[in-house]
Formats: sequence, structure tokens, C-alpha cells
Amino acid sequence: MTRTCATGWTSCARLFALHAIEQDRGWFFEHGRMTGPRAKAITREVNKLLSTCAGSRATRFDAFGIPDAALAAPIGISASSG
Repeated sequence: MTRTCATGWTSCARLFALHAIEQDRGWFFEHGRMTGPRAKAITREVNKLLSTCAGSRATRFDAFGIPDAALAAPIGISASSG
């Protein structure tokens, strides 16, 4: 795996983890595990990682060998984009 590829997958893994924390931040607040500034920092990092991961999504699709025809199929297109 190339360094660029590994960095891209690491960014996506971080995005997944931080998004999960962001979604459950109410629990973290209730149990004294998160502060307001930390929650805002997590949201900023999620937004930054979203743009990073979105820029390289075509490369990740190519890594799985998914044909373009399958990606263009109705099931592969979200309802919000059409």
C-alpha cells in the first residue's frame, strides 16, 4: 500500500470514529467526558476530514474494482442527488 493510500484510509478511519463520537456527544456530556470546546473541535475536525475524504473517494472506489456502470446504477445514486 502506498503512503498516500494509507494516509487516505487513515483519514477515513478517523472520520468514522470522530463522527461516532460527535453523534453520541450527548452521552459524553451527561457523563462529564466532553466539554463544549472539545465538542466544537471534534465538529471542526469532522468537517475537515469530510472534505479530505471526499476529494479521494474515486480512488477508493477504484481500489475495490467497482465498474463505473454499477456506480451509475439507480441503486448507487442517492435520492438527494437526483
